[in-house]
Amino acid sequence: MTKRQVNKVFLTDLIKVFLIPTLINKTLMLYFGLHYAEYPGDGYGYGLAATICFLIFTMGRFLWKYRHEDDP
Repeated sequence: MTKRQVNKVFLTDLIKVFLIPTLINKTLMLYFGLHYAEYPGDGYGYGLAATICFLIFTMGRFLWKYRHEDDP
């Protein structure tokens, strides 16, 4: 792969890591967090915990994938 292709792959991964947690995950965190605060015994805490775990997994996967890359 050329350097240009690597940069394009890196940019695509960076956009995915930014957009998915920002748009989808934060929306789900807000939904489950508000419902958990309103109805604490109805199981919304599991959804909130799952969204937090998904956020940690997504960020950790990105950091692990590019752990040996140097800054440009």
